[in-house]
Amino acid sequence: MLLAVEPASATPSSTNQPPFPPEPNSATLSVELAGLTLRVNLPEVNYGSSDTGLRLWVGGLLLSSFLAERGSEFLGGRSVLELGCGVAPLPIAVAASRGAGECQATDYSESIVGFAEANLALNGIDRVVSAVLDWDKVVSAAASGAVVRKWDVVLFADTVYTEEMGTLLAECIDAVLAPEGQVLGALPPLRVGTAEFVLMMRKHGFAAEELECSQVLKDAIDDSSILESDSLKGEALLDVIHGRPVAQCVMVRWRRGPVEKDDSQKIWSYLAGIMAQADLSIKMSEGFEVWE
Repeated sequence: MLLAVEPASATPSSTNQPPFPPEPNSATLSVELAGLTLRVNLPEVNYGSSDTGLRLWVGGLLLSSFLAERGSEFLGGRSVLELGCGVAPLPIAVAASRGAGECQATDYSESIVGFAEANLALNGIDRVVSAVLDWDKVVSAAASGAVVRKWDVVLFADTVYTEEMGTLLAECIDAVLAPEGQVLGALPPLRVGTAEFVLMMRKHGFAAEELECSQVLKDAIDDSSILESDSLKGEALLDVIHGRPVAQCVMVRWRRGPVEKDDSQKIWSYLAGIMAQADLSIKMSEGFEVWE
């Protein structure tokens, strides 16, 4: 298992296992990203299981689209780490194609990392190392004084599902990001722990900057025109993308302060407000009397 510590202790999955072959019921898609076409093989998902890393989420597509359109502003020659890449490591694949330096795609599961590696190979991308990365172990290593590998840019999308994960992600980012580095992330609404993550990043000394994304790219995600498939059409293709609509997602860059502008409070208020409204709607639909 790879820890982001000294290179000698790192064991990328590519050194000890072959890429996972496509599963019998998997679907192969083409993803159109601002002039860049990537192919993705998605395994059949057994809904109701712990399958979040096996799906294609709006946040990952938004981050990938953003990098395809504006990546040269942030990536030129810089080392890039993706946290929670899932089986479709599109953001890091785009980064490698848009001028980034050393690139690494990571997730917590060896099987997910194996599938991610196969998808990178499917696109002929050999500049990205795929590896298992345990956030807890990285944070513990940093706390113990171990030398933790630092990266110029950290990418993430759709990686938080609990308040604990929000806290842990912020701690992991703080441990692996270079002093002058930057974080690029896509924050979906209605996701427990996302607002808490924003607060924790501020606590660790990061300032947030909300980034503008092309409406054309957002529309292409929501209507699934960003995807092409020989086997999936219409509603079946729409069902491949989870977490829509993308309009409520927020693209954010974090840097260690002080900076000229900090949108942390604004972003937290927006995300927390959406969660509060959703919670209120659920209570009212269940017949609870709500008091202010």
